[in-house]
Amino acid sequence: MGRKMKKLINHPRDVVREILEGLADTKPGLALVDTENVVLRADLPEARLRPVAGRCK
Repeated sequence: MGRKMKKLINHPRDVVREILEGLADTKPGLALVDTENVVLRADLPEARLRPVAGRCK
C-alpha cells in the first residue's frame, strides 16, 4: 500500500504539445509549428508561394 504510483502525465497542460513533438520526431515528413500546436507536412512550400482555394456563394 505504501507504493507511490508513477505518473504517465506530469503536466496536463503540456500533454498535447508533447504528443505532437513525439509525432513530429518519429515521422520525418512532418514539421511542428513553433508557436502553435499544429503539425504540417515538412515539404510544403512557404505560405506565400502556395495557392489558396476559396469558395464563394
